[in-house]
Amino acid sequence: SKELKQIMRTPIFCLQCIILPMVYPILFIGIPAIALISFARSVGFDFFTNMQENIFSPIGICIAISIAQVLYIMNFTSIIAISREGKKAKLMKTIPISLYKQFKYKLYPALIADSVIACIVTICYSLLVSNMNMIFSIFLFITLMALCLVQEKVMILIDLKKPKITWTSEYAMMKENVNVMYEFFYAVVVVILLTGIGFFINNIIALMITIFLILVGINLTINQYVKRNQMKLYRKIF
Repeated sequence: SKELKQIMRTPIFCLQCIILPMVYPILFIGIPAIALISFARSVGFDFFTNMQENIFSPIGICIAISIAQVLYIMNFTSIIAISREGKKAKLMKTIPISLYKQFKYKLYPALIADSVIACIVTICYSLLVSNMNMIFSIFLFITLMALCLVQEKVMILIDLKKPKITWTSEYAMMKENVNVMYEFFYAVVVVILLTGIGFFINNIIALMITIFLILVGINLTINQYVKRNQMKLYRKIF
């Protein structure tokens, strides 16, 4: 797609939006998890039995989802979705594609990196829980993808609200774009909310269903909001 091609042919965008978001979860989650499991087995420590009770619990699943959320903020694709267009962003209002569809197209590059993060977190969580139910693992992955969809949509809305389309170089735009800070604030809020939900709901299945339904509801609400306010949302692009 146009969005992905634009990112891939610009080194700073490719690094910040594709490469690093994929490398971080491997370095900080995948490798340490595999190393920890291998070490535990080598010394005869029944790692799975001792950890399963704590990990396969409401708080354990909230921690796993929170880790995914923290890793998602390493992906700057959506928070610069409009800004990276520069002065060409004004063309978005002239091409024969609805602004709502363009909004959706902006999501695709971010979802590529986020899907890798969701996959790694799901696999690591499944490895740490013995006899992990495959259906539960798939549901966890779907929930993590719903979580990243909400984040990426919110980040695009933020960039629409405060686009930085006047810049001299891609590096300068990335360095001076204060919108990036909103990702960190957003992650803090999400982690706090997840922790609160985890303390109130003691059944892990009920917790997962609750989180998933909340995320689906938020996604649908954002979709309707963008559909109804297309021109208003894009008014700062000129």
